[in-house]
Amino acid sequence: MVQRSAASKRMQSEFTSMASDFDETPLHNKVYDDINEDEELARFCDAAAAADEAGEYRSRDDELTEAANECWGRLHWAARQHALGVVAEACAAVITDGDQWADEGHWDQETMDDAKHEAREWLRMHSNEAERTGVLGVLS
Repeated sequence: MVQRSAASKRMQSEFTSMASDFDETPLHNKVYDDINEDEELARFCDAAAAADEAGEYRSRDDELTEAANECWGRLHWAARQHALGVVAEACAAVITDGDQWADEGHWDQETMDDAKHEAREWLRMHSNEAERTGVLGVLS
């Protein structure tokens, strides 16, 4: 297992705040857990943190520092886009699996219906992310 820097872990943890956009607990929890556990997001955060560290290590204002800072910006943007994709996939999972979770007794059906409604609304408002991750079809 790769040792992750504190800055990388902190960045991934900050993306879990996307869960606060959701009022319904099943959806909030799914988004939080999925972002927190996503290995690909962890790699983006690792790369962005390394680029940031490279820029700080130089402690000079030159073209190499500028290149490191530009890399950080691009990698942070990519990490955010990936995190939004994770949210889209979590919304799709709530929509497709929510009734089963209610049947298994994890949540009551009314709570799941509310969570599924909120997930559909998010996907409608974020159709680019839903399309990019291939989950737009759950709205049909």
